[in-house]
Amino acid sequence: MSPKGGFYADYVVMKETNAARIPGKLSATQAGAMAVDVLTAYAGLETTLHLQSDESVLIFGASGGIGHMAVQLAKRMGARVFAVASGQDGAALAKRLKANKVIDGYSEDIVAAAREFAPKGIDAVLLTAGGAGAEKCLTTLRSGGRVAYPTGVELPQKDRPGITVQVYNGEYQNPPFEQINRLIESGPFDIEVAKTFSLEQAADAQRALDDHYLGKLAITLNQNHHSC
Repeated sequence: MSPKGGFYADYVVMKETNAARIPGKLSATQAGAMAVDVLTAYAGLETTLHLQSDESVLIFGASGGIGHMAVQLAKRMGARVFAVASGQDGAALAKRLKANKVIDGYSEDIVAAAREFAPKGIDAVLLTAGGAGAEKCLTTLRSGGRVAYPTGVELPQKDRPGITVQVYNGEYQNPPFEQINRLIESGPFDIEVAKTFSLEQAADAQRALDDHYLGKLAITLNQNHHSC
């Protein structure tokens, strides 16, 4: 949201409309780790999929940064959430976040579990990751179902007869922080920060992105970073 772009700065100048108060009881670290991904999750569910109360939604990558926030937002929108997480620890996180149905995408049958969850087919799918598992998720949709995935997720075959597939950009000119904060503050909201790094450890943080972890990695700024 900085007009000059760039990352890993101690200070940045930005528009007032791109800033918001920290919602609920979240810490500054949680809020910093949340900001971009929660906007991406909200853009997928609300702006792109137009998720309705009582609809079924499959969230693929439910234990990742965008995914674990999307599970919580979708629940607050009144949807029935089918969460496909990564590993047993990821499945445990999605269960803790109160998804209606959780499976480990590594070891369980996505299609069979989805048919049991929604016999007439899933209404909507949010893909926060690509690959073979994402492809399987698309076969769980009912005729007329919708799929959304943010820019950067690879989905080889985009032409799907009978379903709507939309790629979207999670950025907003005027981010809907008020609506998001209202959803967040309607109950306990969990921002899973797997590990924090100092600004000097930024390279280590980049490498850690290739590891298996839940939720988000965060860089914390030391206020005494500069010596005079």
